[in-house]
Amino acid sequence: MSYKKIKSILFLVLFTISSYCIAQPIKNVKLLNIKEDTITFTISKDYVLLSFFAADCGSCIKELKALDIAKDKWLEKFNIQIIGVANKNAVKSTKKLQKFTTRFNYEIPLFIDVENSLTNYFKDKYKTNERCFFEYKGSNYASTPQIFILDKNGDIVFHKKGYKDGDIQIIESILTELILQ
Repeated sequence: MSYKKIKSILFLVLFTISSYCIAQPIKNVKLLNIKEDTITFTISKDYVLLSFFAADCGSCIKELKALDIAKDKWLEKFNIQIIGVANKNAVKSTKKLQKFTTRFNYEIPLFIDVENSLTNYFKDKYKTNERCFFEYKGSNYASTPQIFILDKNGDIVFHKKGYKDGDIQIIESILTELILQ
């Protein structure tokens, strides 16, 4: 067998494997808003920024506030959806979510992942190549805060764990790079 033929077969095999490993689109994810309405999560912009948070997480509170401040500029500049998501173990009721939203005067939409389907999507996505989610307090609970930016196809284009001052500027530069591509 010639070198060229082996190279072609190897390319085909690697392409097939890499295509198979690409994340499947996010489907059938139900989120509960502060009005107790269940919505089906859809990506309606070029990008979506998902901030996973817990109501008792100090870093989450700071990150959500920073996102809230940046949102007006980003919504216009980047054609992006920005939402906060808590899994059902992090915020147990819409009343708690309402109090949390009111207490910190957040304007970005906050939701509860009632079936943990969005949380599980990311947990499964990183199960083998990155340990970004873990079991917490005996429940299926994501470490928080975490940000995922997805493109309109639902593919992860950016992920970060934790929050520190300056993160918002880093995210803004990443979004700028994404729209320039």
